[in-house]
Amino acid sequence: MAPFLNHLSPSLTILTTDTQSARSIPNPDHASWFIIDQQIVSILTTTLTENIAQLTIGFDTSKAIWDCLERHFSQKSVASATNLKMQLLDLNKGTQSIDTYLHHAKSIADALISINKPVPDEDLIIATLHVLALIILCFVLSSLKILLSQISLNFGLEFSLLMLNNLVLLILL
Repeated sequence: MAPFLNHLSPSLTILTTDTQSARSIPNPDHASWFIIDQQIVSILTTTLTENIAQLTIGFDTSKAIWDCLERHFSQKSVASATNLKMQLLDLNKGTQSIDTYLHHAKSIADALISINKPVPDEDLIIATLHVLALIILCFVLSSLKILLSQISLNFGLEFSLLMLNNLVLLILL
């Protein structure tokens, strides 16, 4: 099938020199090529959905149909890649479990791989961990609040503020 899709069709006519003068006659290789090409056209067009098949109307060789489909779907790949990359940048955990959130991020990365636009591992890590880092920070701050309220009850406000200052310095280091 590759020669057909690369459009290596034989010429329609050939020159013959069997007599004293050269003359043009139908090329038998072209006739057999044409029959096979039309079979490929038939296979291509009958396996397409109705909407996609409409795109190929007016194209009469397998090469022309294939090129039409390639142009159509490569344009969609560019739009799809942009959309998927935006989804990756806008990832939000919301009420999902962390496992569901990470599976969603992986499915976006897999979709990008399927259209030959893979995401570098570092970008995927950054896209997913920035949300998880916020969750961890909220957890730490919530834990600190509970800890400081306990310290405040036992040791007073001044000591609590001193402990808070030291804890913040430890977190930042």
